[in-house]
Amino acid sequence: MKLKFLAGLMLLALVACNGKQEASTEQSSEPLDTTLVEVKKGANVPDDFYFVEYVNPRYAFRCEYPSFLDKGEAPANGDGRMFSNKELVITVFGSYDELGDDDIKDAFAKAKSKTDTLQMQKDNWYVLAGKKDGTVYHHKTLVVDGAFVTARITYPSHFANAYAPIAEKVLSSLAPVQPANK
Repeated sequence: MKLKFLAGLMLLALVACNGKQEASTEQSSEPLDTTLVEVKKGANVPDDFYFVEYVNPRYAFRCEYPSFLDKGEAPANGDGRMFSNKELVITVFGSYDELGDDDIKDAFAKAKSKTDTLQMQKDNWYVLAGKKDGTVYHHKTLVVDGAFVTARITYPSHFANAYAPIAEKVLSSLAPVQPANK
């Protein structure tokens, strides 16, 4: 597949984080739309991959991940999951602010680093991205019902053309869900 992503579309996809749906299981096995993601060859990405929805009921969030990644073991506490093919690593998790003294602005200020090439903070979320030691990283955190929900994505910088559109789709899909009992 060939990469046909415009920078503006990528930024719009990154910023989009709305859409609620009911969730009662950890993951849906339904393939999701892949029409916006076309990947250049060179990395360990099959031509026929699709996106799968991961839903975390403990922290009431969802995101999509590519079907070609191996799903890591779920932690006993239900915080999140890791998906990886040893090149592309996606970690999604939730955490509570135990002391209750952080808001999204404080969390953003603490998370920023000198290697960030993108730093953006809005009402209930922030995004960081950059490159360090030959590795590209993307980080998005949003507030969901008083908890911080985070997606972290890393891959070797020489695979940026292949993995950047996937990372953008994963980050744009990170969103709250409405519990089934509401």
